[in-house]
Amino acid sequence: MAFGSNIGFSNALGDPFRPASNIQAMNAMNNLSAINREIAVRQLMIATGRAQPRMEDGPSFFSLQNKMRNQVRGKQMALDNIADAKDMLALGEQGLLQIDDLLGTMRDLVVRGANDTLTAEQRDDMNRELRSLAMAIDLVADTTEFNESGAMLNDSFTATFQIGPNETEEDMIMITLGDFNAAPLGVELGENEPDDQGNIPPFVNVLDNPSSKRSIARIDNAINQVKDQLNEIGGFQRKLTMLQNILLASMAVEESQASRFGDADMAKEQTEIARLQLMQQLATQQLAAANIAPAQVLGGLFAR
Repeated sequence: MAFGSNIGFSNALGDPFRPASNIQAMNAMNNLSAINREIAVRQLMIATGRAQPRMEDGPSFFSLQNKMRNQVRGKQMALDNIADAKDMLALGEQGLLQIDDLLGTMRDLVVRGANDTLTAEQRDDMNRELRSLAMAIDLVADTTEFNESGAMLNDSFTATFQIGPNETEEDMIMITLGDFNAAPLGVELGENEPDDQGNIPPFVNVLDNPSSKRSIARIDNAINQVKDQLNEIGGFQRKLTMLQNILLASMAVEESQASRFGDADMAKEQTEIARLQLMQQLATQQLAAANIAPAQVLGGLFAR
């Protein structure tokens, strides 16, 4: 914003012997009015903190600063969304870790079951415990829920997050979690009798030594599924953390640019107001002096 271009002394000095047109007083009044207007604008700049407090002071810079501010606000909301996504993933991670622990307990039982020293009664007790563990896995999968958005660890949960300020594909991320109930994992309790095609169903039990050995493989496969999902969650979390860092750095840069384009320099404006106030005093004195000469002329005429 350029100020002061309309402040100065006119070349028309006027003639004090023509009091009907006091050109000197008019020039002084114009200068004083211009100084007062400029002081008012700079005081408004200090009050608002904007280098262009009115649209007329710099439309292009005003619009550019507003656009940058909106981008910064959008990125702040995206940061909030990323925090929600990380919280959701952290909850899913805890649920999977619990399922992994339950699977580990099941594996201990079936490894123990692959031992011919066990009695039928002991195997029955172990099968009942395996059933309880499978039910606990279902309970964890069905109750791991974030903000009433539905169970996260059953029936292939999917959630989409806005992680940027705009509508591009890069500003979105989709997170998908698998089904970790006991049946899809293949660790549901049941009989391992072959079907008509000779296929053995994916059940776990310790009815005998061969069933226990097959159950070890079933549980190992389920544990691997959980590990793979945990690794995928870790990858999502790492990506979200990287996006957080990028957004924070970008916001700092855009805030700096917006400040440079649109924020008032308080020290500069205070100094300029002090200069203008001195000019205001001089212009007031000039106006008073410009009114003296015609008054003296008129006084001399009437004195005669």
